[in-house]
Formats: sequence, C-alpha cells, structure tokens
Amino acid sequence: MTIKATERPFEIRLTNVGEIRMGSPYNLCSIQLIGRHRIKIPQNGWQDIYAWSEDSKKLVLIKWDFENNDPGFHLFVIDTENGKTLESPRIFGLPKNVSIAGDTVTFIKFLYNKTKEPTDCFYKEKYQFYF
Repeated sequence: MTIKATERPFEIRLTNVGEIRMGSPYNLCSIQLIGRHRIKIPQNGWQDIYAWSEDSKKLVLIKWDFENNDPGFHLFVIDTENGKTLESPRIFGLPKNVSIAGDTVTFIKFLYNKTKEPTDCFYKEKYQFYF
C-alpha cells in the first residue's frame, strides 16, 4: 500500500528567524505564504511554529503579542479553501507546540509561575474556533 503525501495549497517560508529575547528558546520570525492564493497576512511578528490540519484545509500560525513586555500570543487560523482567517483573543504565555484537528487547536504553552519549578510551568490547552 502506498501512502500519498497530502498536498499543501501553498508553501510557508520563514525568514528573519531570531530569539524573542537574548537567550530565549522561543523565536520571532517573518512569514511568507508562497503559491497561488489570495490570503493576506502581516509578514512580521510570528513564531516559527505552525500546524496544518490532516487534510491541509486549515493552517494555524502563532502571532506574538507582547503587551507591557508580558509574553502572549494569538492563534491565527487560515481556512485554505476560502481564505477566511480567524484570530483568538490574546493568550498569556509562550507556546511550545501547536496542532489542529477539525476546528480545535491544541497547544502546550510555558507560563512562568515563581512558586513552581520551571519544568512544571507547561500547560496543555485547547481553543475552539467556529468557521
């Protein structure tokens, strides 16, 4: 049995990748969507992680939001079939990874808590989008 790779509707190009703060394991980058599409997104202010849905119909990106120097982000979902985009409210913390299944985005974030060890400051959360 041959498994066919899912064809993506466009390519994601990450450029200008660098640390959000000196010594941080989290990055800031620019994103370009390359290919035939009409989706417009800001080029700058993104994290260098993203996730495609299994059928490549949805793409989730991480958009940084450092309000008053406090780390935060927005989940930014693109419906690749119609170009519609949705953005979550600001979420506190620093995302480590992200996945999407259906309309649900699952992510693990780091949120510092001085009463805990740093290794105990990772939280798994879900966010539901309604397309």
